[in-house]
Amino acid sequence: MCAGWAGSDEAVISLYAKGLTTGDIAGHLAAAIDAEFGGPVFLSGTSTGGSVVLHLAVDRPGLVRGLVVVAWAYRLGPNGRQVQQDLARLTRAGDPAGGLAGLMTAMMPPRLQRPLHPLAE
Repeated sequence: MCAGWAGSDEAVISLYAKGLTTGDIAGHLAAAIDAEFGGPVFLSGTSTGGSVVLHLAVDRPGLVRGLVVVAWAYRLGPNGRQVQQDLARLTRAGDPAGGLAGLMTAMMPPRLQRPLHPLAE
């Protein structure tokens, strides 16, 4: 259940596109855990998923048996917020692939964000 829902980038992106916050998404996950398992579970989250499971752990500690968080940031900086807003905007406009392409490009080292040139001709 968690791998198919919380682990799905498409699921999280679609929730952000609807204007939900990380706390809102954590609340949906908590409701799903309540409905499916009725008690504490082991959770893991990477990147945005880390934010979601940390929100859940703070808001609903009784649902968390164990927690693993990888590559999580407390707050996004200005560039990260802009990339996330662009991703949501493009997803709402029906272009999630364009949004993900922008996200992946932003995560690359600056030298790789511009067009590549052959090493030798």
